[in-house]
Amino acid sequence: MIVKDVSFTPYYLKLLCLANRLDPYHKKYEQVRNRIRREQSGYIGEKRVLYPLKKLDFPNFVLHNTRLQTAFSNKHFQMDFLLVTQNFILIIESKNMSGEVMMKEGSHQIFHHDQTYDDPLNQVEEQKFQLVNWLENRSDGKIPIETVVVMTSPNVRMNIHPSHEEHVKKVIPLAKLPAYIRTVNERYNQRVLSINNARKLAYYFKQCHEDYDPDILERFGVGGEELVKGTYCIKCGLLTMRMIRKRLECMKCGYRDQNAAINSLKDYYLLRGNVITNSELSDFSGIESRHTVRNILKDAGLEKVGNRRHTKYLLNYDYQKDFDYLK
Repeated sequence: MIVKDVSFTPYYLKLLCLANRLDPYHKKYEQVRNRIRREQSGYIGEKRVLYPLKKLDFPNFVLHNTRLQTAFSNKHFQMDFLLVTQNFILIIESKNMSGEVMMKEGSHQIFHHDQTYDDPLNQVEEQKFQLVNWLENRSDGKIPIETVVVMTSPNVRMNIHPSHEEHVKKVIPLAKLPAYIRTVNERYNQRVLSINNARKLAYYFKQCHEDYDPDILERFGVGGEELVKGTYCIKCGLLTMRMIRKRLECMKCGYRDQNAAINSLKDYYLLRGNVITNSELSDFSGIESRHTVRNILKDAGLEKVGNRRHTKYLLNYDYQKDFDYLK
């Protein structure tokens, strides 16, 4: 049962929005685009993991991208997948790499396309350590926790030196994941949790999850004044909408969109925060008419604070439902 499905994160949506509003010649533009490509690659790989998990023939609860606060501080740890069963919990770390992935004798890194990466098994074992401590005072039973690293690309070639015995066992291609999980299930054949308590634990993980939701401008060192102002055209993907005869129309393709101004509010929410004024929307969207901007804010049905010249509007959007125009 999928308790927390694979979905785009607030961080990814903010990256897309930031890329739309940076000049391609901006010094941070390529850094943002590269981060988007990495997030997209991870998302594609993680979507592939769901199919083999559906093949399992025993009760289980699946959570994607679960981020919890550590037991010792206000820092967080994040797990690509959690598989909760009555007998054990499995942490699945996914890596979407194609071509040869190599781990040499005596090395604690993996090599891929002339680049080196941290050992993913160390990474998932650290997640296990954090989860054990997180669960210490929260679970009805001391449930075993297992780990595995899954290479999700169908074109991956594993080349792990035999001296890395644990890696040979636990860094596996996606096709082997169902068999690996069934082996773990056979090893832990004594139930620790009732089916009801296993379900409760899975939903408790979901309840305690905290999205990674940074101030994206601060994260990349971009000033608000460096953003390209304007209103986004969903047809041609540019900030080229202008108010013509009381309608927003794209100056490049001619597309008219009555919701384009609402998307500017959503962009502002992602990049600048959840409070906006008339003048801030006018500056951000490139819509100069105060009357038009006032009507846009009124029609959006936003909660207001203050009055007259000091009026501010509170923005509140759902990351999972309200940003399809960016995807």
